[in-house]
Amino acid sequence: MSLALQAAGINFTCHWGQEYGMTNASLNAYFGNRTVRWQNARQRILTTPQQRAVFSTPQLQSLGLG
Repeated sequence: MSLALQAAGINFTCHWGQEYGMTNASLNAYFGNRTVRWQNARQRILTTPQQRAVFSTPQLQSLGLG
């Protein structure tokens, strides 16, 4: 569904868990530079690699966010 909306140039949003197959391109289209702010905040809150691993998912890792 999201690929069809994107291909048609229709602006839309999805709940994070609803966006299956999210790519770096779709992540950037949704959030732009806010991903950098999110990553910086995550680093400040989760200060050790162990903490970051606990609060990570395969999806976050595939997008370079985990």
